[in-house]
Formats: sequence, C-alpha cells, structure tokens
Amino acid sequence: MEGERIEMPGCGLGAYVLLLAGICVLGMSGLAISSYSLLKYSQAPASPLVPGNQVPVNRLAPLRKAGVLGLTDVPPAWHDESPGRDGTTVCALMPDDLVRLENETLTRIRYDELATVQLEGTENTGGTVVATAKDGRTIRCVFGIQEGVTRLDRQLRSEAHLPVPADY
Repeated sequence: MEGERIEMPGCGLGAYVLLLAGICVLGMSGLAISSYSLLKYSQAPASPLVPGNQVPVNRLAPLRKAGVLGLTDVPPAWHDESPGRDGTTVCALMPDDLVRLENETLTRIRYDELATVQLEGTENTGGTVVATAKDGRTIRCVFGIQEGVTRLDRQLRSEAHLPVPADY
C-alpha cells in the first residue's frame, strides 16, 4: 500500500478546454456586436456650423480652388455638407455674400441681393435654410440634427438686414 498511487478522475484537460471555449465565445460575441454597431451607426460625423478658423486647412482647399478664398483667408461661418466631410459641398458666410460650393459649382448671393431667407425644419430635427435673391437665384444649406441651422438662419438674416420671425 505504500507505493500505490490513488488514481482520481481527472478534469484538468476538460476544464482547460471549457475555459478556452468560453473565451472564444466571448471574443466572437464581442466581434459580432461591434461589427453590427459599426454597420448600423456608420453615418458621417456631425458637421456643425463653425467659424472658418476652426476648420482644418485641407477642408478649405475646395473653396480656395474655386477662388472664393485666398491663401490665408477663412470664412466667418462654414458648414460642410459633403458625405465624406472633405469640404467638397459647403455653405459659407463670407464678409459680403453667401457662398455654396457643390460638385465644383459655385453659387454666390450678395447679402444686399437677398429677398427672403426661409428656415425649413428645426435644430432638433435638422433643417434647411433657403436663401432667395431678388432675381430668383437660390441657395439651399442643409443641416443635420444639432448642426446649427437656426444659427445660420439668424446670421444670414442679420447680414441681409431681413426681419427675424416672431416665433424665434
């Protein structure tokens, strides 16, 4: 009896396999959940109305290429509507005019040429500011939720000396 070994049922290898299987399941679940989140919420980041001095230089390049801005100029107010947030579709308040660049097409309306400014939508739902010149030209600036649509409306009305609606 002295040299006899008592053999007990082993569960070391089984426990190790179960531990690895559990870690694998957790890892795969995490990958699946994060992939789903990326696909579901992969919208372009918000692009609020900001002063031009807060805009990265590369995002102002399309306006420079279009001849709106000089090398060191920045717009007083700028809003990027491009899907990739790369500055290719923007609305900008300049010192003397409202500018829209879209598909390399530039539209400008001087503030003193504006006949009406309309706000469609709200800050909480997103909206559009439609500026119409006396000759019928229009510029539409589209905003997402909480991107500053009411601020642009107010700034544009102020620059054009147009009345502000009573419901503001």
